[in-house]
Amino acid sequence: MWLFQSLYGPDDPNVPLGYTYDSVIGTSRPFGTFAFGMRLANDGSTLNSYTLNSSVANSAGFLTTDPGIVSRGTLQSSPFTGYTELGDKSCEVLVFNANQYGTPVGGYFEPTKQNGIRYYGCMHPINAPFDLWWRPLSGWSDSYAPQANTSAQGYVVSGLDAATGLNTAVVAEQPVTPLQSLADLQNWDVRGFNPAPPFIYGLIGNSDAVPVLPADDVVGRWFDNKGVYKTRDQVPASFLQHDDRYCLNHVLFDDWFVSSLTPDYAKWSGLNDDSKGAAVMTELKTAWSKVIDGTAPLANRAYKPSGLAASLAIDSTGPVSWTSATTGGTPVPDAWLKLGAFLTVNGQFNVNSTSIPAWRAVLGSLRDQKIPVLKAATAMSMDTIGTGKTALVRMLPSPETSSTSRVAALTGYAALTDAQLDALAIEIVKQIRIRGPFLSLSEFVNRQLTAFDGTAIDPCLRGALQSALEVLQQTTASLATTDSTKKAYNLNAATYGKPTTPVTDLKLNPAGFSADYINPQAAVGNSSEGLPGWPRQADLLRRLAPIMSVRDETFLVRSLGEVATPEGTSRAWCEAIFQRVPEYVDPRIDAWKPPQGDFLATGSNPYMANAVFGRRVKLVSFRWLRADEL
Repeated sequence: MWLFQSLYGPDDPNVPLGYTYDSVIGTSRPFGTFAFGMRLANDGSTLNSYTLNSSVANSAGFLTTDPGIVSRGTLQSSPFTGYTELGDKSCEVLVFNANQYGTPVGGYFEPTKQNGIRYYGCMHPINAPFDLWWRPLSGWSDSYAPQANTSAQGYVVSGLDAATGLNTAVVAEQPVTPLQSLADLQNWDVRGFNPAPPFIYGLIGNSDAVPVLPADDVVGRWFDNKGVYKTRDQVPASFLQHDDRYCLNHVLFDDWFVSSLTPDYAKWSGLNDDSKGAAVMTELKTAWSKVIDGTAPLANRAYKPSGLAASLAIDSTGPVSWTSATTGGTPVPDAWLKLGAFLTVNGQFNVNSTSIPAWRAVLGSLRDQKIPVLKAATAMSMDTIGTGKTALVRMLPSPETSSTSRVAALTGYAALTDAQLDALAIEIVKQIRIRGPFLSLSEFVNRQLTAFDGTAIDPCLRGALQSALEVLQQTTASLATTDSTKKAYNLNAATYGKPTTPVTDLKLNPAGFSADYINPQAAVGNSSEGLPGWPRQADLLRRLAPIMSVRDETFLVRSLGEVATPEGTSRAWCEAIFQRVPEYVDPRIDAWKPPQGDFLATGSNPYMANAVFGRRVKLVSFRWLRADEL
């Protein structure tokens, strides 16, 4: 109980916990209540009526009216966590085996035994996904009693009462249509049963620093059983505390893409069975042939078949089999490995661009679009967001419209005005100038691994797009005019949340139960962050990821030729368009293979030309120019 009193204050002295037997024998009478639920639902308001006398407040470091502790929404406490190893449990399950690194100094580790080491942040509830709160009650009408609406629904997500909470909330998506972007996976709870903090939701496509991890690293830290801080080169093999967002983005965005090639949607219901493998392959072959002849393009219209697409056999197999690492069983299909070499990107965009109009055009691709909305117990409708607005949708269909009410602001979607879109493009270009040029897509998506420099938009705190959105969030009031047709429908999620507890607050560092913030600035924010109505980087990447690149593939080249003669100088101008294509300079190596095929990089390699020159560049067009065309 000491920890709860340190965090939430002493019990209200006006509510007695001791009742005589005679006082309750004839009438049932509540004496207290427990609230157990999502940490993100505790926005501090549930404790605002605490009235502590000044001596208690001053001695404990509390205010006379204290708001409890508030964390940073789903960026700090995932509502989908099913298992944790916090508190003393962390000391029981995280084991340092001395045999991994030799005999430790002092010799106090016992190999293969629980030896008291713990993850950073495991001893403080601010880093937990759930909250347990005890409160004495004065009677059934006490405001601290569990609350519900007339349909007996309680309150969740944004608060625990009618003034702050939601009765229902859809905050994640189970895809019901083919994926078209890597960022469509942002709702995938990749951490699963990882029991170590940080408990984060919305991993893929987002990139925010974590308060319990160093700003310049992706690996956590730990304490041994003597309370000694340990560095990353002393991490045990079973260590599970990492910056999951950074690692996932690094693995996915540079090596993978979503082709959107799927069987005909009408056939899906007959293919969802492990025994339907051959039928699925047949449908994929049919779908691919329709992509090639143009009768049924890919769901992602940006992807077009290349001139060699007909040579790809969708049912091709490689040397690996299902039952053996080499041969001996049914061969594994390998078209997934080859498909990217047979697709081109229509409208590919270089994210190193510092052109504000170019970014404005890409961001505005969903301007004036209708958004499908599917609410509980109602038929799906098309939400008209109004002229001059651009939707940033987390889920399709969206569970809510874009509006300023609490439920829509938190679980609907943001709709940016033209003025806000202009401001966003400007801020993105600022971030590119600060961070670029980017040499890989994951470098563009991820935050930078540097020490915190003290500024609120430091590149180590979040990715480039999220930093731009952060500036927009802070300045949106000046952009929202009184004209309702120009006002932002939804950058209001912050107004329904509460600012996070200041990192200097004593409740984050009571003796023996520190929040262990290595990077405190990463904990500064709002309790609503991460909910669907709060615009996130991955929301932008849903439309941007399929077309983005860190290099240009098409080049316009103009040339001038001059010759001096006794009669004067003659000039001629020409223009050529060159394009980089998937095929290698040495075509003996397939475009989907490494530059030198299966050969090692040696001086005698017959395919060394591909390592030096890479892909072919072809002449697309050529023409002579007139002087008035320059």
